[in-house]
Amino acid sequence: MNITLRVLLILFSIGFFGLMWGMAARKKLDLNYMLLWLALALILILTVVFPSISIHVSAVLGFEVASNFVFFVLIGFIILICTSFSIHITKLNKKSNSLIQRMAVREYDASHDIQKHHSQKTLVIIPSYNESENIQNTIMDLTSNAPFADYIIINDGSTDNTADICHKNNLHFIDLPMNLGIGGAVQTGYQFAKKHNYDIAVQFDGDGQHNAIHINPLIEKIQNGTDIAVGSRFIEKEGFQSSTIRRIGIKWICLLMKILFHKHVTDPTSGFRVCNKKMISIFADEYPTDYPEPEILALIFRRKCTYTELPVKMNARPGGISSISRIKSFHYMLKVTLAIFNVLIQK
Repeated sequence: MNITLRVLLILFSIGFFGLMWGMAARKKLDLNYMLLWLALALILILTVVFPSISIHVSAVLGFEVASNFVFFVLIGFIILICTSFSIHITKLNKKSNSLIQRMAVREYDASHDIQKHHSQKTLVIIPSYNESENIQNTIMDLTSNAPFADYIIINDGSTDNTADICHKNNLHFIDLPMNLGIGGAVQTGYQFAKKHNYDIAVQFDGDGQHNAIHINPLIEKIQNGTDIAVGSRFIEKEGFQSSTIRRIGIKWICLLMKILFHKHVTDPTSGFRVCNKKMISIFADEYPTDYPEPEILALIFRRKCTYTELPVKMNARPGGISSISRIKSFHYMLKVTLAIFNVLIQK
């Protein structure tokens, strides 16, 4: 392969990934596909810079190395086809998720007395996936320490008996027929809050790690004019502090927030959050799907919304298994980093 073709392929790979990144930033391409295109671009660059790799791999697999022209045309054709599939699948996923959310909220409204069960001005949104061991205690904590607020559990397509426990104990829950991920579940709660005109929304995990006694101080910050208040476990460093791998990821995200947005954040992955009516409206329409907490902070910083943190004490998960394993933690950090940069370049 001559030097001119090598340079062209390298420029093509870099330019193509830049194009994919731009599409992901405009929400036309899912971040998962963007990661695949990053991997493809790196493979192409390595193949061009070190042609012996492709020759060696071809020999191992028993293939003849195609001519440069055939190779270039074949790769280009495959990329065009896969790009088209990626874009269409992203659109279909968005539409199907939105339809599932609307239908689930509508089904809940049709089967409940909204005036009776949702008469307060504050709504606690509780995303839950396979939380059968924790959900009852979570609601007991809420009703004891935050009786001034309504609550809604978003059962995110759980495969255990979370839904059965909610039914048996007459808990208020929206039952999603399939797993939409933490972002989709939380957004369903915000859509419910917007539809029923709540003034304040509280994100509160269903795994027992959050303590309802901290809700009122966070609400007071909202009542004093803050757009979003977050409970941070790292200000006073009391209670459960997360695993070592996750703390490394948290520090990396904090550094990104400091460099990119000039904001001091101590707990960007905290799911214990309270926001006002303006943010409810924004989140009901626009909310990241996977691991949304850091991306949401980047979004509100870019929009010049006001933000504060208060110290809270969190608990170790009393039961069940976290959805983020050690292996997924590295994938999480990569996706979150790309998502934050996407927010930065959005128009």
